[in-house]
Amino acid sequence: MIERGTVVNVDGRVVQVRIERQAGCASCAANGACGAAGTVVTALARSARVPSPGESVAVEVSAANQARGVLTMLGLPLVLFAIAYAAGTYFLSDSGEGLHALLGLGGLVAGLALGAFIERGRKEAAMPSLVSLTAEPDSAL
Repeated sequence: MIERGTVVNVDGRVVQVRIERQAGCASCAANGACGAAGTVVTALARSARVPSPGESVAVEVSAANQARGVLTMLGLPLVLFAIAYAAGTYFLSDSGEGLHALLGLGGLVAGLALGAFIERGRKEAAMPSLVSLTAEPDSAL
């Protein structure tokens, strides 16, 4: 996914970009209701040149980073929920369904905490990238 925007703040290689409404937003089924336009995204300038505030840039979130984030923050908690629930059912078969569900919820919380810890450790690697820079804020990418 590549979005265009304007740089609003620069802190070293970390750049904050205000996303602009794209031409394709009008033809999209969401018709701009996704809320992407106008939001400020933090991206990483991976090249040697760092843009200045006011410059137009393109920001890309790679499909691999999107998939990794989904697996870490959604898949991991769901898998740990299922494992904890199944373990409760297997090892505590005489207890009620409530205890099994409680163990499953404990696995879900543990998965969320573990996912957040993993994502925090790879914060810079998971950041969106600036993929192109233009000299004039009004020029096309």
